[in-house]
Amino acid sequence: MRRIMENPAFASGSGDGSEGGGEGGGGGLGEEGARRMTSAREENMVASLKMLRSRFGGAEGYIKGVCGLGEEEIGALRRNLVVSRRNEGGPEKGEERLGSAL
Repeated sequence: MRRIMENPAFASGSGDGSEGGGEGGGGGLGEEGARRMTSAREENMVASLKMLRSRFGGAEGYIKGVCGLGEEEIGALRRNLVVSRRNEGGPEKGEERLGSAL
């Protein structure tokens, strides 16, 4: 976060959304603005994955068809982006793969 806050677009704001930013705006977005831009709510990520599944057959279909990436690049994305977590139901339900569409 410290590195992002060095950017003038964020650095001078208080984070309350009242700063104008940009030319003549008199301030940046602040730490809260930086946090909003670098995070995502779980329900938004799930909705995005559902849309990718319905329109493209999954994230991999989108990445291959629209972005034009190949197997090697997709493998690198998998290694760097796919994480696992325990379902709320406990270990007996196994692991849910976030981003498993890749």
